[in-house]
Amino acid sequence: MTYKNKQRDKVVNYIKELITDKKINPGEKLPSESSITQLLGVSRVTVRRALDELEKEGAIVKLHNRGAFAKNTNSSNSSQLIPLIMQNATENSRFLEIYTGVQDYLSKYNIRPLLSIAGYDSDKEKELILEHFHNGYRYILLLSSFSDKNIPFYLSMREKGMHFVFIDKKPFEMPCDSVTSNNFDGAYQATNYLISQGHKRIAIISGQPFHMATSNSDRLSGYKQAMLQNGIYDPSLVFEFENAKAVKIANVLSKETCDITALFVLSDIIAIDIMNYLQTEEIPMSVFGFDNLPESRICSPKLSTIEQPFYDLGYYSARLLHQRILDNNKKFTNYTLPIKLIIRDSVYPNR
Repeated sequence: MTYKNKQRDKVVNYIKELITDKKINPGEKLPSESSITQLLGVSRVTVRRALDELEKEGAIVKLHNRGAFAKNTNSSNSSQLIPLIMQNATENSRFLEIYTGVQDYLSKYNIRPLLSIAGYDSDKEKELILEHFHNGYRYILLLSSFSDKNIPFYLSMREKGMHFVFIDKKPFEMPCDSVTSNNFDGAYQATNYLISQGHKRIAIISGQPFHMATSNSDRLSGYKQAMLQNGIYDPSLVFEFENAKAVKIANVLSKETCDITALFVLSDIIAIDIMNYLQTEEIPMSVFGFDNLPESRICSPKLSTIEQPFYDLGYYSARLLHQRILDNNKKFTNYTLPIKLIIRDSVYPNR
């Protein structure tokens, strides 16, 4: 469309070029009216009329008190996409709750999550992020397996204009948007419950080194705080394994030498594996897990655990990313969601 007003044409063409050249992506905020006025040497009224025309064409959308934003111009009925990179969506069925939470929030704005699986591979994660970047995406939801491995990469991508919201785990000491469970409080409550049942020799077991993920390091801190407050902390009770399996910790739990009476395990899957081993070896030991996976309710004995709000992790991370799209200059936000103690049959009083 060509307008009779050449000054207005100048503004319209400038904004269309920003969108066509992907300097402004769908959902991103356009330059302010004042900056366009100064850059193009036109009046504020001309800029506003140009924006009105672009909105009528469906190229942009104007939001009251927030400014103007690029709209998906491929089809007025098509959905925009937001990449969601997850470590896994099949092994742990509750990861699908995160996806559902993301989907439910974004659907209100005609946006859909574009799911990719990185597995437990930091290089694969980088490849996916770069692929999305080259395809023009600048906003990504990221549920990573690690908090430490890709921090320099995240920072370099942020300098290129990419924005992340980290789900469940966030990079160590890197200012960012994130939504996590209260892992510290979960571990603190679980450990205190075991102590209330008369346990003093309580081991903590992680399936990966604590330094690799903020979720696990926070859980270690919560455990340690509870043990220290009760004067029973012993660093020899802290165990971390790469890809832990019950067989790998059999020597720790040997009934001939072990004085441990309870285990706090940072994953339901590993906790259930350990319980099976304990039953086979007829070793009486209380076990507390973390996550409240469906498997924790059907194993025998039923597993005491910490309920994580997986759906809310997805929902609020999507909301946080949407807020970032609407305002790139807002301060970084970190949401910490509450957990819930779930007591079942796997914890016994220590007499």
